[in-house]
Amino acid sequence: MYYTGVPAKRVKSLAIDNEKIAANKSKELSLKVTFDEYYSKLVDQCHMKMSCMCTILETKHTYVDQDTFRLIKPELKIKAPAAGKVGEKIKAEVSFTNPLPCALTSSELTVEGTGLTKNQVIPQTIVPSNQTFMTTVEILPTKAGLRELIVSFNSKELEMVDGSCEIKISE
Repeated sequence: MYYTGVPAKRVKSLAIDNEKIAANKSKELSLKVTFDEYYSKLVDQCHMKMSCMCTILETKHTYVDQDTFRLIKPELKIKAPAAGKVGEKIKAEVSFTNPLPCALTSSELTVEGTGLTKNQVIPQTIVPSNQTFMTTVEILPTKAGLRELIVSFNSKELEMVDGSCEIKISE
């Protein structure tokens, strides 16, 4: 579903007819949803909604329950010095592990930070499934103060893997 709550695409459904459950008893049902079934249907921020509806045949009462959740993206780790100086280059190491069962293609890294660097868009290589992506970026601070370095990895298969860190810049 979209982040606004508007439904996008149905991933999977399961219909069960006339299941008998004794009084004061419960029954657990499961529905496995594979990566191949949901991946092409994801929108925006990977929100999903699961719904369950049951009707009691004897009374015709209906029970509905829903759960909304968001798929978790990997954490983009940034290792950078805690401090630096205006006009002196700083190197930051950026990494994350590709959690998908497919390679990440058409990848790029966006690096930004007011007073730290001009916005940079850096093309990246293919990141194989379950492999760790790692690169080093250079920044050249232009203003003193506590600054935030923001880095975002985007690919055709996985978007908005973000991370940030603060760097204290002195004159």
